[in-house]
Amino acid sequence: MDIPSSINGMTTKDKILSDLKGISDPVILNLILEFMQIIIPNSSKTSGGNSKTVLAFAGTLDNESALEISRTINEEFNNIEGEW
Repeated sequence: MDIPSSINGMTTKDKILSDLKGISDPVILNLILEFMQIIIPNSSKTSGGNSKTVLAFAGTLDNESALEISRTINEEFNNIEGEW
């Protein structure tokens, strides 16, 4: 889908904000809010997920701890026990 970066010289975001300012009916505003609450959390799934949240933890483990965790995971979960 080809989405224009601007409409009549306004960015899409500016156009949306301008249109919202013109709406006075609280029922319509509530419908818009409900719609936004549905689509905004789902947009993160298509735009990189939670990488910012995960990256916030970058550097919190020293190398020795990270290697210990990795060894433990490999020892405990990379072996099949019993009959398959």
